[in-house]
Amino acid sequence: MTTAILLTFFSRGDSNMSQKLAPARVLTPGKILSRELEARGWTQKDSAEIIGRPVQTINEIIRGSKQITPETAIELS
Repeated sequence: MTTAILLTFFSRGDSNMSQKLAPARVLTPGKILSRELEARGWTQKDSAEIIGRPVQTINEIIRGSKQITPETAIELS
């Protein structure tokens, strides 16, 4: 489509469309990890033992005070 056609297409859309849009919710890695542990019925200690990391590391990821390294991401996968 050309630019003119695209502009026409979008300008014909619902005028209330902007009211229906909401910003995307971005989940932190810690929130995703927390939900995954809960779904599996695992504790932070269980997860730490499985991937061979200290419990403190899992806790810090969940709290958002520690970033996930590529190595930890692979272990968590």
